Amino acid sequence: MKKSYSTVSQLLAAAAERAEATDAPAPAEAMRECVDLIVQRMASMLTGSLRAPLPMVLDRVVTWAAAQAVSVNGATRTAEGFRQLADQIERGAFAHLEPGPPGSKH
Repeated sequence: MKKSYSTVSQLLAAAAERAEATDAPAPAEAMRECVDLIVQRMASMLTGSLRAPLPMVLDRVVTWAAAQAVSVNGATRTAEGFRQLADQIERGAFAHLEPGPPGSKH
């Protein structure tokens, strides 16, 4: 069973421990888990404490991600990546998150 970490620092420490024990960089899954946790906490802080509207947070995160991708991959490859992501969304990659009719539970 996968261990759950309650704080970013615990997750980072566990990833560092594994990397040190094997004398290798942290595994991709550990890094992904850590990044996901940090992004989730950041979004919670922005929408909770700061009370930023979720559409604003999404706009800023997507804009930042697009700018970073362009700086690394160029505009053409970045645009193609966004098109592929849009295709995956349209094919139902996040269908389980779609809001249901009012009053329904999903």
